[in-house]
Amino acid sequence: MIWKDGQWRPCGKVCKNAQSLSVHKIRDHTGQQSCDMILPGKDGQLSLCGTVCNNVRALKDHKRAHRKHKPVDVEQNDTFVP
Repeated sequence: MIWKDGQWRPCGKVCKNAQSLSVHKIRDHTGQQSCDMILPGKDGQLSLCGTVCNNVRALKDHKRAHRKHKPVDVEQNDTFVP
């Protein structure tokens, strides 16, 4: 579905099965998403990543890059303010 002339309209994509429809919806109809992972900066301060990805799938791929880093335990750091 796409927003056109003040109304929702079908996008016109015809999918051969439920899986291809699901992939199409994720790639083309989820909109921009921001990464909300908390990371240590070069100065040791914690901050949100904030990278903006074009869709949910791209965000998921982007978050894989963070898996290499040690997770930050926000509960142990009382000075973090988002």
